[in-house]
Amino acid sequence: MQDFNTTAQFFQDWEKPININGKDSCKGYYNLIVSIHELKLWQIGLRAHSNQRLFHYKDYFGIKGDCATLLQSLQDLKTKIDLAQSI
Repeated sequence: MQDFNTTAQFFQDWEKPININGKDSCKGYYNLIVSIHELKLWQIGLRAHSNQRLFHYKDYFGIKGDCATLLQSLQDLKTKIDLAQSI
């Protein structure tokens, strides 16, 4: 897993609540899950929307690399977060 820039927007959004179907959730975690989904689509040649660019993900999460590297880093991050929350 790559080193993340901890001043990136993702880490600032981690503390921000978001209301999803009447329940509070973490905006950063929601964006992480959606980004993993969008990058999986990107890998097979589909774009979630016409303005989708890899640099948006790189800037938001503070990581570098191509699509496969970004996806692997985000999946590793999600796994670590899920393990930490289950403890």
